[in-house]
Amino acid sequence: MHGLNELREQGRMTWIEAERGWGAEPEDIVDALSSDGFEECKRETTTSRRDLRPAGGVWQGVNT
Repeated sequence: MHGLNELREQGRMTWIEAERGWGAEPEDIVDALSSDGFEECKRETTTSRRDLRPAGGVWQGVNT
């Protein structure tokens, strides 16, 4: 996946050892997947912080 590799190479997606997963801004991930041919079907984000920045969410898509 070219778009996700670019995020990683640019330091905008990083491995979080304590979580055993990748972390990045939700919009960056959606944009990267969209550029790789995925089409967004449904997206939900949660905000639990005072600054109203997304704390997490779910993205569903299909490869077209």
